[in-house]
Amino acid sequence: MLYMIPYLFVPYRDGTYNHTLAARKTKENRQITMDWNISREEPEAIQKIVKKYVAKYGDVPPPWVFRPNSHPYSTQWRMGAGETYCMVYWSWLNENLKSESELIEFFKKYPAPPRWLGSMANTIWKLEPMEESFDYSKYFSKLKNYGFEGIEKYKEDLSNEQYD
Repeated sequence: MLYMIPYLFVPYRDGTYNHTLAARKTKENRQITMDWNISREEPEAIQKIVKKYVAKYGDVPPPWVFRPNSHPYSTQWRMGAGETYCMVYWSWLNENLKSESELIEFFKKYPAPPRWLGSMANTIWKLEPMEESFDYSKYFSKLKNYGFEGIEKYKEDLSNEQYD
């Protein structure tokens, strides 16, 4: 069975990006990931865009600010402007927010729509769920304790087809 992953771009320490398209488990229970590496041959281009967002917002906002009516599993995050935005976002995020508390404060500044709460939890706690049925309850409980709202609407909002 093939699962889409909400963890759009996973930056490697060597400056490349693993763009995860999909993952599945084989009979031997090994994970297979179809990806391509995006080289940071043009880091100055990425940094130029980072500076633009930092000048406007003080940081690089999460994807739901860039595209408010978007869905975390949308193909727009794997091509074109959405893909570029993800590279810029992850580049800035990994360079500037190292701890759980820094990430919590950052996400409080930009409250996520319910459908994005799983992606937010993935980022804060470095989760890599491989099944659609991944149990976020432990992490959603933590988010609720931190004051995040909309947790009870996550599944409904995630399956709403109105978002692109």
